[in-house]
Amino acid sequence: MALQNLPSEILIHILSSTDSLSDLRALASTSRRFYSLFECDKAALIYQTLANALGPVIVDALGHDEMQLLDPQNPDFFGDPVCDVLAHYTRYLEGRDRPTPCPLSLDQVLRLVRSYNILTELADLYINRKLKLFELEVAPVCRPVNPPALLAPPSRVEWLRVLRAHYRLQMALHLWMGAKCGRKREFDAERVNKANRSLILLWEPWEVQQIACVGNLYRRFSESISDLINDELLKREYNSRDVYYSLYKRRETAEKLKMADEAGWYKVLDDLSCFRSGDAKLAGLEGRNSLGARQFMYAVSCMGCVHEPSTGRHQFPVTIRFTGDSITTVPFAWVDAFDGHYGYNFWRVLPSIERDGQPTHGLLTLLGYAIWDAPRFKVLKTAPFLWHGETGWARSGTST
Repeated sequence: MALQNLPSEILIHILSSTDSLSDLRALASTSRRFYSLFECDKAALIYQTLANALGPVIVDALGHDEMQLLDPQNPDFFGDPVCDVLAHYTRYLEGRDRPTPCPLSLDQVLRLVRSYNILTELADLYINRKLKLFELEVAPVCRPVNPPALLAPPSRVEWLRVLRAHYRLQMALHLWMGAKCGRKREFDAERVNKANRSLILLWEPWEVQQIACVGNLYRRFSESISDLINDELLKREYNSRDVYYSLYKRRETAEKLKMADEAGWYKVLDDLSCFRSGDAKLAGLEGRNSLGARQFMYAVSCMGCVHEPSTGRHQFPVTIRFTGDSITTVPFAWVDAFDGHYGYNFWRVLPSIERDGQPTHGLLTLLGYAIWDAPRFKVLKTAPFLWHGETGWARSGTST
């Protein structure tokens, strides 16, 4: 029996089992019957394919989509609008009330696809630049030299960690944009604090660290691009508040630079693939002031999260164990940092964690330590300039 002669429900199941939008389009175009079924159930099929591609990260895509629809200029931004989105996102993360494909409109699904395409592009940029950094700065000094595990293509788990961190970073940036706009109006600090606290406490501590690792790239990215822009109008646009609080606008302006100055664009990429100062220690100091590290330290401490040290996922003390690389479990690097015992609020004491004056956390964040699977991180740790990142560095750092 020819494939297209199978019952419609089987053909729809085949269409909905793809995990790539390009595969779905290709399969739908193989016959008139496939295409007709696709057209009749387009929103549900595209959503299911996106859900297959994202796995558990689909809940972050849904929460991100709702957050992006909120207008930061709305005087009631931190009232019911943000509260409703955070309530929905909380239920998504808990596995409750997750929308099925049918209730979603085609416009909603296509909006999810657009965000996915852009953030996937940025996730690929992050991974490619970090692997190039490892190739140029880390692999030559590792033991053995140029270890395959360090330079291997990203696993699906690593890729999903990076993509999820981008979704979550943009959610946080959108909230911070609302706070910035709120300062021009009557500013309700209590509601702002509550919203930031509610969002960040939805994530595991190591997931917050993964966001900081990803955010680390963007300040340097912004500085490199800003230095190269000669057009004053484009420079003002790129340095505007809207761009600072939007990964989408950063990417859009970067595309304009790429079109206007291709050589300059490749210079930016080269700059992201090395220790700018030529020295790992200075690079670590720079890492402390990254978008991710600096903003999340501000959000977690100043916004009040440290005043609730035993709340939900951030509860401590607790024993943590590495049970294998998965998007839903604690990464090896985080277990290694605390030697299996998360005994205090990491974000409260983070600025004081040093080993003989060495910026352990800044350098590890720059290298993206909480992003990587165990085999890659174990090799990364053999780099001589990471001697101060030995097992338990964060746990022992509480006394330094």
